[in-house]
Amino acid sequence: MQDIGDAYMNREPVTVNDIGDLRRRLGRFALEFSDCFSRRPTHGHFQTYLEGQTSALQRKRVEPMALQAGVPPRTLRRVDKLWERGGPSWRGDRGAA
Repeated sequence: MQDIGDAYMNREPVTVNDIGDLRRRLGRFALEFSDCFSRRPTHGHFQTYLEGQTSALQRKRVEPMALQAGVPPRTLRRVDKLWERGGPSWRGDRGAA
């Protein structure tokens, strides 16, 4: 079992099952943005980016997230730049990625 430290949600301890539930919900959330990416691999990198943002990494920078996921950092940098442009507000920017 993985130690998740002293994490709390609504004053209740967060369990490993809660983390699994969060990952499933994150996957469904990411699917809502699949039409924002012209290529399936880029959407997959978006999911990797989201998982990195919710990981136990101390610094939520692109390079550590990419290395943790086993992908080249440049692939997540592209998603990071899109997200910095406003996240969901770039929905109308078809074909940007």
